[in-house]
Amino acid sequence: MSKDPRVAVFVLVDANQAESDVARTMQGLALPCQAQIAVHIVPRAQENNYTDPGMVGQRLSPQVSVAGAVHEVLPQETADVFFFVVSGSVVHTEDIVESARYLAGGSLSAVRGRTYDVLPGRLVHGGAWRRRVRHADAENRMDLSRNPAVVLLGVSRSTYLALRGLDESLAEPEALLRDFEARARSAGVVVQMGPMVLRRAPRLNALVRRSNPGLPTKHRSAQPSPVYRNLSRVLGNPRTDPPFVSIVISTYNRAQYLAECINSILSQSMPDFEVILVDDGSTDETEGVVRAFDDDRIRYFKRSNSGISAARNFGLQAARGTFVAVHDDDDIMLPWRLATQLASLQPEDHGSFGVSVHFDDETGETHNLIHRQFNMQTALTYGHNPTHPTWLLRHDVIAAFGYDETLESGVDNNLALRMVRAGVRMRHCGVPLILRRVHHEQITRTAGEAQKAYAGMSRRLLQFANAGRPTPRASSESEWLPPSQVDVRLHRVLPYLPDRLTRRTVTIKVGMPLREALVAVRDIGSVHFREEHFGKAQDTPRTVLILTDVTWPGLATLRKVGAEFEASVFTGTNVEGGGFDSAIEDWSLDKIASSGRQGEVYVRVLSRDRIGLQRFVRESELSGWTFETHLENELMAVVFSTSDLHSASALCSGLLGAGVSVYELSVLCSTHVDDASIRADLFGDGGMNA
Repeated sequence: MSKDPRVAVFVLVDANQAESDVARTMQGLALPCQAQIAVHIVPRAQENNYTDPGMVGQRLSPQVSVAGAVHEVLPQETADVFFFVVSGSVVHTEDIVESARYLAGGSLSAVRGRTYDVLPGRLVHGGAWRRRVRHADAENRMDLSRNPAVVLLGVSRSTYLALRGLDESLAEPEALLRDFEARARSAGVVVQMGPMVLRRAPRLNALVRRSNPGLPTKHRSAQPSPVYRNLSRVLGNPRTDPPFVSIVISTYNRAQYLAECINSILSQSMPDFEVILVDDGSTDETEGVVRAFDDDRIRYFKRSNSGISAARNFGLQAARGTFVAVHDDDDIMLPWRLATQLASLQPEDHGSFGVSVHFDDETGETHNLIHRQFNMQTALTYGHNPTHPTWLLRHDVIAAFGYDETLESGVDNNLALRMVRAGVRMRHCGVPLILRRVHHEQITRTAGEAQKAYAGMSRRLLQFANAGRPTPRASSESEWLPPSQVDVRLHRVLPYLPDRLTRRTVTIKVGMPLREALVAVRDIGSVHFREEHFGKAQDTPRTVLILTDVTWPGLATLRKVGAEFEASVFTGTNVEGGGFDSAIEDWSLDKIASSGRQGEVYVRVLSRDRIGLQRFVRESELSGWTFETHLENELMAVVFSTSDLHSASALCSGLLGAGVSVYELSVLCSTHVDDASIRADLFGDGGMNA
C-alpha cells in the first residue's frame, strides 16, 4: 500500500474577512482523516503600510501580500502537494487527501474545487456532509455545474514551483487562484475538477458589500501572460527544491575572464538559479578562480578535454532547472537578463533570446547586434541563428536535441536550425542581455572560417530537409521586431563593462537602520547618502545610498544582501574631482553610524579649503548643533548633527553662501521633510551634492 503524500493546506484570508469565515474553514479541515495535513492560515496585511520593492532589508513598515506570506512559509514546508482554500469555504479533509494522491502521481496536473453556493446555516459538517452537498443545488435552486468561482485549488509542489507560484502583485485570494489556474492551463497543465467545496452564496456577498463599501466590488482580471511571476525571489527551499534556471557554461583556459563572468551572473536580479560550470580540461588557474567563490549555487565539474559539444551536453545532463540559460565563459551577463527573458515568454514559447552588445576588450568600444527574429523563414533565407549566449530555453526542449558532438565548430547554429525545423519557438525579447567580449582568443577569430563552413553545411541540410516545399522569403514583418519593441539604450549597458574599462556609480535604497546599512555596503565602494521619501506622508523615510567605484564583486555582494540597484557611468558630476580618500571617508561614516538616531539631521562637508571651512565653523552661530572635524592629507571633514530641520536648512544655505570651496556636501535626514523650501535647501533638485 502506497504511502499518502504529505499535504499542506493554505487558508487564504483577506484583510477584510471576519474571524467567523476562518473558523468555518478550519471546522471543515478539523474533521478526522487518514493522513496528516499541515494547515497554514495566511492573512493579508492591512493596506496601511508601504514597502518599496527595491530596498535592502525590508524592515520598515512591511506589507506582506497573501501570496508573499505563502512564499515565506514554503522554505520550511516539506509537503508534496499544496492546497489553497479561500477563507469562508468548507472542504472535507478526506476529499483533499483523495485529490492529493492523484496529484502526487507526477503528472502535470492540478485540481480545482467543485464549488457549491449555499445560504447561511447550510454549511454543515460531519456525517451529513456528502448528503448535504449532494442536495445543495436543489435546495438553493442554482445551476452549480457552471459555477465559475475558484475557492480551492490543489497542485503538486513541483508544478507550483515551475509556474513560480501565486502572483504576489495580486491582493484578493480568489483572484490569486483564478490567475494561477489560467497560467497553469496556458502552460499545458491539465486542471481536473476535484473536492466538493461549500461557500456562501454570491448574493449574500453582495449584501455584505452594500453594508461595507470598503470591500472591493471587482476582482482583478486574470492575465494568463506572462506565465512566470515573482521573479525577484527564490521560491521553496534552496537545499531541496531545484532552481528555476540552470546557467550552463563550458570553459577551457579562460581563467582571466571567468571571475568577471561569474560575478555578472551572481549580480542577476532573478536569484533562483544555479551555475553549471563544466571545465573541459583546463590547464590554467580556472579551478582556483571558481573555488574562490563562496556560493552554493555554483556547481563545478572538472572533466578531461572532450570538446565543447560534449562539455555542453554534460552540462545539460547535470542541470536541474526548468529552464536552461546558455552563457559563454568570456562574456558578461547584464543584471536584468534572466528576469527579462522569463517575463517575455508567452504560453506558446519554448524560449527566448535578445540583443547582444559587443565590446572591444582593449578599448571598450561598443556596438549593438540586433538579431532578426528566428523562425523557419529567416532560417531558410539566411541560415543564421540568434547569438548563442543569449538563449534561454526550456530544459526538456534543449536537452531533447542536444549539441552534435561530431561537429568541431558551428554547433550552436546546427542546434538552432534543427530546433526551428522541429517547430521550437524562440521569442525575441528586444533587450540587450549580454556584453560580448571581442578579443584575440575568441573562437570567432581563431576559427572563424571553420565556423562559417559548418554553419553553411547546417543551412544546406535544412534546405535539403525542406525540399519539395516552397522556400518563402522572410518579410520585413516576420524578419525584424518593430522599433517600438527594441530597447538598445547604451547608457543602461555601459556601466557594466569590465572594471578596467569603466567607473560606475550605484544607487540603492535601504530599509534597515543606517548603522547596519553602512556596515553592509561600506566595503563595496565610496559611500554617499541622501534622504528620499516613498509612499505616504506618514511613513518612515528611506535612506538612499550612492556608491561610487563599485566593482563587479561589489555588485555581486549587493545582490547577496538583497539589494536592488541601478548603475550609471561615473561622470564626476556627483563628486567633483574623483574618488574620496578612504581614511577620511571611513572616519565620517563611523561618526554617523555610531551616533545614528531617529529624527536626527546629519550634514557632512568635505573640503580642501581648510581655512574657509574653519572660519565658517568658528564664525557661524551653530547653537543646537554638535560637530566634529577631521583632517586627512589635503581634505578636511566636518560632520554636523542636529534635530532642528530649520537649523539644517540655514546651515546648508549659509555654507554655500559663505564662499567656502566645498568638495562635497551630503545630507542625511532620518525623518520626512514636508516643507518644500527646507527640502530645496537640504536636497536641492533631488540630488545630494551641492
